[in-house]
Amino acid sequence: MSLLLLLLTSSHFTLSLSLDTITPTQPLNDGQTLLSSSHTFQLGFFPSNNHRYVGIWYHNLPDHTIVWVANRDNPLIGVNGTFSITRSGNLVLLDDKSNVVWSTTSQATKTTAHNKPMARLLDNGNLVLLDGSWQSFDYPTDTMLPEMKLGWDRKTGLNRFITSWRSPDDPSTGDKLFKLDLHGLPQIMLYDKVENRTDILYRTGPWNGLRFSGSPEISSFGVFALQFTLTPNEAYYTYKVITNGTQLARLVVTPTGVVQWLVWMDKPKKWNQVWYAPKDPCSTYNKCGPNGVCNTSDINQCECLKGFEPKVAQDWKMRDWSDGCVRRTRVCGGGGEGFVY
Repeated sequence: MSLLLLLLTSSHFTLSLSLDTITPTQPLNDGQTLLSSSHTFQLGFFPSNNHRYVGIWYHNLPDHTIVWVANRDNPLIGVNGTFSITRSGNLVLLDDKSNVVWSTTSQATKTTAHNKPMARLLDNGNLVLLDGSWQSFDYPTDTMLPEMKLGWDRKTGLNRFITSWRSPDDPSTGDKLFKLDLHGLPQIMLYDKVENRTDILYRTGPWNGLRFSGSPEISSFGVFALQFTLTPNEAYYTYKVITNGTQLARLVVTPTGVVQWLVWMDKPKKWNQVWYAPKDPCSTYNKCGPNGVCNTSDINQCECLKGFEPKVAQDWKMRDWSDGCVRRTRVCGGGGEGFVY
């Protein structure tokens, strides 16, 4: 998510620390940032929607693309926040009155002289507690980075999925979700939360051993190596960049409900979209309802299978095809059904 004007004009992106770690005696104050060891990622405070947040973004990219937000639903008011780690081993975000605004809930190990709590920003964009009890990759926001897992840890019940920002300038939890569905053959679904229900907007199709069957073009890019793992303890999808070890890439779900796969292009200095979904109206899940067929070349888009008619004719006239089609004539007895060639 880009915060072009806000970030570039903020006076609080001033002091970058050479360190990539946070300790109880070395917290991160508003106005300071951490850098990963290769200077690929940066962590600090940023402004948005008249509030302040702690997040991770790419270092030295002109658009300051945010890839993770700690307190997306608990914004800070004011500019005197502190991001630290307690001696019990949890990350905490404090406001100017030392009230806890956000914290991790790790099962940290007991602190000893040889085991001091510490958090580190890694070169892949993952913020980790060094005792292994918590990592930001397990709690993504709207972005999936290479090496991040999308899916389930069945032993702990942890479900990792990405959720859109509320709007381009509001990082709070939005309505669009991209997550792994384990009902039947595993596939990834794009959902839209509407009031008290969750509608499916798009699905990748089941994993067939090489790719998700409904998105065969992904495997032809030659840019990413895809992996799907299904064991009694885990079910997750991940990817890595194979063309260039330094190539920056991200998968993001937008507030408008588009899943985008982007790679950074150094020469034009911009993100290049290499894949997106849904691609057209017929990519939308259940566009034409039961027994309906979608056709992008037809102005009406949906039509019924041979022998069927719209279930609610008036709705079809209004271009609402969601109820689909029903048989024109009820089939009774045997021999009344077959295939049309």
